[in-house]
Amino acid sequence: SALFFVHWIFPLPFVTPRQDRLHKFTAQSQAARDLAAMVREEKNIPIFSTNYQWVAYLRFNGLPAQQIPSFGRSSHFTTRPQDPCANDSILILNENHAQLPDTVQSCFPKKTIFKEAQVELRGPVLAHDQWLRYSK
Repeated sequence: SALFFVHWIFPLPFVTPRQDRLHKFTAQSQAARDLAAMVREEKNIPIFSTNYQWVAYLRFNGLPAQQIPSFGRSSHFTTRPQDPCANDSILILNENHAQLPDTVQSCFPKKTIFKEAQVELRGPVLAHDQWLRYSK
């Protein structure tokens, strides 16, 4: 509709940043490009995310991301789940400090924050994202 198009060009003041799904997707897409650039040079380390939306964003940006099995909502990324614990180390994109499954935390005794970023939309921070490196 015309109002949608106007809001796309000139954000309407009565639509708060938390309600603004149109610009949220734009901000998340930019954040995905930035997050992908942070780890692109990390070779041979499996990449996981806590939800299918971030897996899709990361794959679109050229990273072979996987969704953590049995965490969050199932998706087509979990039809052939890869066990994170089958690796010596992994990177996980964690949004808003989500509590990761005990299975992941129990098989990787070492956890470090590799990189951090935030998703901002017209001022307010919508999400705090962390690249976590888990290793044995």
